[in-house]
Amino acid sequence: MENPLDEIFSFAEHAYIRQQAEDALLRCLEQGTLFPVQMLVEDLVLSGAHSVGALNELLNEAESHHSQIQDDLQRVYLALQGRLESQYGVDLRTLAEDPLVLVSWPVGRFQRQLEAHAEADAIMDAILGARQTLEDLTARMHLLRAAMAYVEDWLWGMARQWMQESLPSLPGGASVPKTYIQ
Repeated sequence: MENPLDEIFSFAEHAYIRQQAEDALLRCLEQGTLFPVQMLVEDLVLSGAHSVGALNELLNEAESHHSQIQDDLQRVYLALQGRLESQYGVDLRTLAEDPLVLVSWPVGRFQRQLEAHAEADAIMDAILGARQTLEDLTARMHLLRAAMAYVEDWLWGMARQWMQESLPSLPGGASVPKTYIQ
């Protein structure tokens, strides 16, 4: 019979791993560097193959944050679109259909499109305010993509190592040559 506390310990361990992943990702986003995630991944990889679940948890947390940032990008764009339309009668879609265009286009391009509008300065202020928020969110999104790629690389590396270490034996005691698994 299993110890009844095993399930509780497993739950506590899972919650602890999730908290560690969350903390590493938040530090990563605050500092603007992958270093906290890299340190956590390094610790997990060094602890062995049983840490694959923890790496998957880290990847899931990063994907969750990434989805949230995508939602935030859309909300900022829609809020700006609603504000420009209701306050100034400007359809943002005529200026920028894609929210990321607000980040990448030079400011002068918007100014030229708004020259004839009586409240061009107020409109530009609204666009520039949203642009800063979009730039911040985009930078966070790129950082999370890099973190996800980093964790995925280590997961694939650990899977490859596991496959090499657990090569099957063939009938007669022969084994699969390692040159076939690369």
